[in-house]
Amino acid sequence: MSYCLNPNCRKQKNSQANNFCRSCGSRLLLRERYRALEIIGQGGFGKTFLAVDQDKPSKPGCVIKQFLPQLQRAKNIQYAAKLFEQEAVRLDELGKHCQIPELLAYFEQNSQLYLVQEFIDGENLAEELAQKGRFNETQIRQLLSSLLPVLQFVHEHQVIHRDIKPENIIRRRGDGQLVLVDFGAAKFVTGTALLGAGTVIGTPQYTAPEQLKGRANFASDLYSLGVSCLHLLTEVEPLDLFDNSENDWVWRDYLTTSVSDSLKQILDKMVQMGTRWRYQSATEVLQELNQVVTVLTTRTSQAAIVQLEPVRIGKKYGYQNQMGQILIQPQFDFADSFSEGLARIKIDSEYGYIDKTGKVVIQPQFDFADSFSEGLARIKIDSEYGYIDTTGKVVIQPQFDFADNFSEGLARIKIDSEYGYIDTTGKVVIQPQFDFANNFYKGQAWIRVSSESGYIYKTSFSEDLVLVKIGSKYGYIDTTGQLVSEMFDDAGSSCEGLELVKVGSKHGYINTTRQLVIQPKFDEANSFSEDLVLVKIGSQYGYIDTTGQVVSQLFDDVGNFCEGLALVKIDSKYGYIDTTGQLISKMFDDVGNFCEGLALVKIGSKYGYIDITGQLVTEMFDEVWNFSEGLALVKIGSKYGYIDITGQLVSKMFDEVWSFSEGLALVKIGSKYSYIDTTGKLVSRPKFDEANSFYKGLALVKLGSKYAYINTAGQLISQIFDDIKNFSGELASVRIDNKWGYINQTGQLVIPAKFKEAKSFYRGKAIVKIKNKLLGLIPMGEKSRTINKTGEFID
Repeated sequence: MSYCLNPNCRKQKNSQANNFCRSCGSRLLLRERYRALEIIGQGGFGKTFLAVDQDKPSKPGCVIKQFLPQLQRAKNIQYAAKLFEQEAVRLDELGKHCQIPELLAYFEQNSQLYLVQEFIDGENLAEELAQKGRFNETQIRQLLSSLLPVLQFVHEHQVIHRDIKPENIIRRRGDGQLVLVDFGAAKFVTGTALLGAGTVIGTPQYTAPEQLKGRANFASDLYSLGVSCLHLLTEVEPLDLFDNSENDWVWRDYLTTSVSDSLKQILDKMVQMGTRWRYQSATEVLQELNQVVTVLTTRTSQAAIVQLEPVRIGKKYGYQNQMGQILIQPQFDFADSFSEGLARIKIDSEYGYIDKTGKVVIQPQFDFADSFSEGLARIKIDSEYGYIDTTGKVVIQPQFDFADNFSEGLARIKIDSEYGYIDTTGKVVIQPQFDFANNFYKGQAWIRVSSESGYIYKTSFSEDLVLVKIGSKYGYIDTTGQLVSEMFDDAGSSCEGLELVKVGSKHGYINTTRQLVIQPKFDEANSFSEDLVLVKIGSQYGYIDTTGQVVSQLFDDVGNFCEGLALVKIDSKYGYIDTTGQLISKMFDDVGNFCEGLALVKIGSKYGYIDITGQLVTEMFDEVWNFSEGLALVKIGSKYGYIDITGQLVSKMFDEVWSFSEGLALVKIGSKYSYIDTTGKLVSRPKFDEANSFYKGLALVKLGSKYAYINTAGQLISQIFDDIKNFSGELASVRIDNKWGYINQTGQLVIPAKFKEAKSFYRGKAIVKIKNKLLGLIPMGEKSRTINKTGEFID
């Protein structure tokens, strides 16, 4: 999918083959390079998209951040733009740290500001918490040891992150390193006084008190990191870990595993409400963290075995965890870090491997051995290199003068004085022919031949030909290194047997034998789709077939074909052409994408629908939406209703309507709410004062000052309550008078209303508040307890 970045576009999702939005006609490539694939985050100040860099042969992932300030005054917008540019410079410096995403680009396009950053592939700690459960002490210490140096680096560059939370800490796949993300410029810009008093910067439950008042400092980041640790340790939301009546943290009450006093004291100091009682720098926290070596419980120690590091004591090497405990006694002449569950060790002059219990699983027998990578490790026997698997079996016989670790399924090897590449079966996929070569990284490898240097691209391996770049030119070589094509200024995007190439400033196409079959004469061109391709000639666009013949008139703008039709623009009007290049409709003021055989069009100030022949099939409306499940929402005057694909109204007109959910749509008539089905029929008379959309067969409604749940027939499934929360874990908390209890999805009160407060269930448990009594008699305030789904206390 390709996502349109025009914030005013009505339908932003497009096919990835498109270069123009089918709905609004906007270009889908930023700087003719970055393509947004899907939206992965948004807030009041901007949007974040997962994207791909199409300028590189490996098509690496990246992240686009679009800045959309909600500011009214031109002066404020200009000031925000200036700060945005200044922050881009800072981010460029910060991105040089290996645990901070690299800034790839900063620019303005179509009056919008953009940042493009490196994409970090991995899961954030919030996702990790949800999947694996609470963190233990060892994991929290590892988190602090990893991120505090990053924070120190950030603070040294006079930057305050201001939004540290588990969602913004990603464990990178591959090396397992923690990466601090979301330095989005919008956050820095909105941290100024532009938005006025009362604006909250960051995520409130993780935000330091002084930051909530607009006075963030370096200690504010330490506070947020500390609160993140409390949440990861307890799996309880931060707001529930702070007792407002006592004005103090009660996180220790929620611990289920042993945590040392030293770590408790460190975390307590990180989350002090007053900044002067908090650590003042990340270095201070690190120093205190590293001073103490704690004796862990057996459960924690076993978790720590996963993170073993070699340590030298005297002349021998052993292994310790990050708490400093020696878990594998010093006995080796050399020891390396673990990789893929094994670590290489050396006894006397020979190398072997151990597992994480310290057991020797591959006997020392090699003259040299390296760490495992992609299931294989290179070894050396009698001056020749080969590879073994994790059982110690030689799977690629020693035969090379030099061999490197595998990367992206390939390893560079050297025979005599020339470099080439093998795959994981040992097959030579590129014959040794280069004077020097690097391993592959992100789909490409640097090579040198004589005095010329360039790149070789993994993505082009097909038909025994390889795309190479020498100097500034691209061409193809066979596996013997012979050049089989002329050299081009750009190459590498192929489809339907033809590959796009660039010669000078013009584009053309070569066939599978790498011969030019469509001469370079187009100013812009794309890959073929449905035997046609969109090209640009001068300032206009048209389509050519696989022979290079123009099959349509030229247009001011054109979209790609989809379902046999393509959107075109002539002057300020829009229409559609078929695959013969013929217009199938008259021209409109605006058009939308075809959906369920119909497309939305605008004539003057009114909207209607055309079919694939270009004929209007509905009357014109004041406002319309796209079809879904055979129906489309329309507006006539101030009223709303639904039409079917024939253009006929299937419902009466309402004051307000919502989207269909589970076959029903919420509607408003006068001051009351009800629901209609897909035929437009009301399932109950309008009687609710408030109502919500259906989810899992139930909807929350309000009658007068009371609340209840109804089923899809519009019937109450429960008694009426003073207050109700959403269902979680098949139960919902309800309030009767001033007490809270729980109902199930049939509306039955399964846990009586007897609690002062009742939180939602999560993983079969919920936190409730009850009156605390001394000796069971004298009231002593309130305390929190944990219950199961039967209402029994389990803490």
